[in-house]
Amino acid sequence: MKKVLDELNKIKVLDKSDIVNIRSYINDKYPENAEKENAIILSDTVDKIIYKRLEGLPDNIKFSVKNHVIKNTLGKDKILITLCDIFQTCITEENIIKSFKNELINWVGLNAKIEITAKDINKHLQSIGFKDISSSVLMEQELNFEIQGHMNNSIEELHGLKDKKLRDILPNWVTNSKHLKRVGYIAIIVIFIIPFYNFSRGLYFTSNKDKEKVDNYVIESDKKEDVGVNHPNLHLPEYMRYEKVNKEKLKEFLNKRNSLLCTEPYFSTIFSVAKEFNLNPIVLFAITGQEQNFVPKSDKDAEKIANNPFNVFHSWMEYNTDINDASRIASRTVINLSKNREEDKDPFLWIGRKYAEDPRWGKGVRLIFEELTEYIK
Repeated sequence: MKKVLDELNKIKVLDKSDIVNIRSYINDKYPENAEKENAIILSDTVDKIIYKRLEGLPDNIKFSVKNHVIKNTLGKDKILITLCDIFQTCITEENIIKSFKNELINWVGLNAKIEITAKDINKHLQSIGFKDISSSVLMEQELNFEIQGHMNNSIEELHGLKDKKLRDILPNWVTNSKHLKRVGYIAIIVIFIIPFYNFSRGLYFTSNKDKEKVDNYVIESDKKEDVGVNHPNLHLPEYMRYEKVNKEKLKEFLNKRNSLLCTEPYFSTIFSVAKEFNLNPIVLFAITGQEQNFVPKSDKDAEKIANNPFNVFHSWMEYNTDINDASRIASRTVINLSKNREEDKDPFLWIGRKYAEDPRWGKGVRLIFEELTEYIK
C-alpha cells in the first residue's frame, strides 16, 4: 500500500502557487471588483479544479471530501494538494469506507492508473489504527470538532456584518447546541460555520446560482477593447503583436493536421482574443501546436482538450473551461512572462522558462510560429 500512496502523492491537484497565479490573474482582470467578488471567482475556479479530481466518487460525498481536503491541507498551511490527500480524506470518512469502498478503488484506478483491492485498503486501515465506530458517535465527534475549531473564525467574520441580530443569535444557538438533534447540528455548521470559515481563507465555494453563471469570467466590455489601447505590449517584439493574417491559409494548415481548432467556436475566438490583447494570433496557435499538436479531431478527448489547448493552469484535465477563458489566460500569461526580458534573449525561450517545465518548450513554440508564419504568407 505504501507504493500506492507514494504514487498518489506524486500527482498534484493544486498548490498555493497555483492559487496565487489565479488570484493575480483575477485581480488584474477585475481591478474594479470588491475584494469579496474576486474571492468568489477565485473560489469557483479552485472548486472546479478539485472537483475535477473527484470524478469517479459518488456525487453525494464530493462536497464533504472537497471541504475536508482543503481544511486538512491549505487550511493547515500545507502548500500542496495531491491525490494522496484526497485518498487519505476518503479513508477517514466512515461513510465512504462502509458504503463506497468499491467506488474509491475505481477512483484510484481512474485517476492514477493504479490497481488496489479492498483487502489492500483494509490492511492499510488496520495499520493506521482505524476502529469501527458507530455512525452516530463519529457524526457527533466530527460536529463537535467543527464547532470548536471554527467558532472563533466565524464570529470574527460575523463581526463585520450589517445584521447585528445575526451575530447576537449565533452564540446562543451554539451554546444550546447540545440540546439540538443531529439535523440541528448540521444546519448550524452548513449555514454559519463552514461558509464563513472557508470564505475567510478566500476559498468560499458559493452555491448561489447567480454566482455560478460567472463561468468564463468574461464581461461585455472586454469585447469592445481596441487593439493596443489597453495592451500596448511595447515590451514585445513587433512581430508578436497583433497583425492581420491570412485566415484561409491558416485554416488550410490546420485542416491538414485534422485540427479541431479550425472549426467554431475555437478559430474565431482565438482570433478575437488575440486582437483584444494585441497579440499575434499565430503566437496562440503555435502554443496549441506545442501543447496539444493543434488538437487532432481523432483524439477521443478532442472536445475537452479544445476547451484549454494551451494547458493553462497545468493542463486541460485539471482546468477544463472554454476556449474564450483559456485564450484570455494564455494571452495574459504570454504578455506578463515577456516583461523584463533582456534584449539579447529570445522572447519564446524567455516565456518558456516559466510557462512550461520542459526546457525545450520555447524552442518548440518558436519553430511552430515560424512554420505557420511562412505557410500563411
